Amino acid sequence: VDEYQDTNVAQYLWLRLLAQGHRNLACVGDDDQSIYGWRGADIRNILDFEQDFAGARVVRLEQNYRSTSRILEAANAVISRNVRRKGKTLRTDAGAGEVLTVVEAWDERDEAEWITQAIETALARGTITTPRECVVLYRTNAQSRALEEGFRRHDMPYQVVGGTRFYERREIMDVLAYLRLLSNPRDAAAFDRIVNYPKRGIGDVSKAALYAWAAERGVPPLEAALQADEIDSLRGQAAASLSGFAERIVRFRGLAAHTGVGILIEQLVAEMGIIAALQEEGPEGVDRIDNVRELVSGAHEFDSLPPDAEDDVPDVDATALDLFLQKVSLLTDLDQSDAGASAVTLMTMHNAKGLEFPVVFISGLEEGLFPLSRAFDEPETLEEERRLFYVGITRARRKLVLTHVRQRRRAGETMPCIPSSFLEPIPPALLETLETPDVRRKRAEMGSWRGDRRTGFRRESRQPVFDDADDGVYIDYSDAQEEPRFVKGERVRHPQFGRGVIRELTGFGRDVKAVIEFDRAGRKKVVLRYANLQKEL
Repeated sequence: VDEYQDTNVAQYLWLRLLAQGHRNLACVGDDDQSIYGWRGADIRNILDFEQDFAGARVVRLEQNYRSTSRILEAANAVISRNVRRKGKTLRTDAGAGEVLTVVEAWDERDEAEWITQAIETALARGTITTPRECVVLYRTNAQSRALEEGFRRHDMPYQVVGGTRFYERREIMDVLAYLRLLSNPRDAAAFDRIVNYPKRGIGDVSKAALYAWAAERGVPPLEAALQADEIDSLRGQAAASLSGFAERIVRFRGLAAHTGVGILIEQLVAEMGIIAALQEEGPEGVDRIDNVRELVSGAHEFDSLPPDAEDDVPDVDATALDLFLQKVSLLTDLDQSDAGASAVTLMTMHNAKGLEFPVVFISGLEEGLFPLSRAFDEPETLEEERRLFYVGITRARRKLVLTHVRQRRRAGETMPCIPSSFLEPIPPALLETLETPDVRRKRAEMGSWRGDRRTGFRRESRQPVFDDADDGVYIDYSDAQEEPRFVKGERVRHPQFGRGVIRELTGFGRDVKAVIEFDRAGRKKVVLRYANLQKEL
């Protein structure tokens, strides 16, 4: 049996039945690469092998033929923090190799920009000969959006392996169809895609009757839907659903004329029930919701950025929505080009298992993203997240680059970020640390910052609000507050909600927010300086 660490309970029982007579079972596996617990894999199968099959001979295969010794030292240091493991130390004869590079970027756009430029620089210097030598790994599929756009800005060919390109994902195309219909009410294809999504009781027979009536009068389907109660061949419920849908589209068209695209999409997906529909799809729907939220983040980013200098002067009558759809249309066209070109590979950490690349970038190394926030409440899940990081590290043959950001958009809200705790065990002697030009520039503008594991990045000294300020007005970002300090996992008491446990802390200075799981009131988000929390003794 190969990949024994990925077997589930049923497979284990079958193997035990098959082998119990002759005891002729040979298994190969790596407990440190058990990363499919969410699919039912049970790491206990490999951890308890000697107990289940007494007298079994164990052969440790610790010689690594892929990576340099510095990469393996980092991997060994990371995985040694796990408690549930058999224990081994990888070694290699490949030599020390390059140090690992840890890069701090300002946000996900800056992160993508730095990675793209790093690959361009490596190609120009001859460090690599083709983009195919590089892979960018990420924890969640939604992260590909910023990376894909970064590569497109630089005409860098890329391929998404084990997944679909961001703007080709079903849920993204559904939302974009809504937007296209808002922008162009005569778009029949967009209307047809979404008129019954989420389901509104509008079947094929009703649509056929609507389209026939519209064709007779030479009007687009949306206009016909507004007059659905006049179509005799439509049943009452279907007619009501069609007219209700059309009236909402008309109302959102009016909103689009004077609203940012980010806010527009947020309101659209909520009112149309798209998120609720995806929630009904189970675990797969969770990933699709993350993608929709990432589309919202991208739209807010679009709203906040000035037009690119090389762009043509836009039509003065074009709305923000029109310009956004023009951008997406261009990106979609690029998706269809250079399919066979030598390209950078983009993939999730899970899809990278079993593969290897000369140069590996692991992006998004922030608390709450990698490891995922839900892992903090479950030690077994946290250990599986750490094994996933170990898998990512050991995909690299020559060079490993680890990136994290100071702030990241989550569903349109910009959240401060803390570097992943997975970076802590790596010995400093194995690392070089870099900042992107954006981080250096903003740090010069805003003062000296340092990392704070509890609240993110904060300014160490009091600096003028503006560099040339001479009026004595200062902003103090220090944590020196009269309020007591709190830590994740600590039990507290709230005057209204009662007792609970702090699950997350975000923000800095006087704006620290906490997510608290209350014993009776459930999960709530509070601002610490207003919450009047008391520590539980």
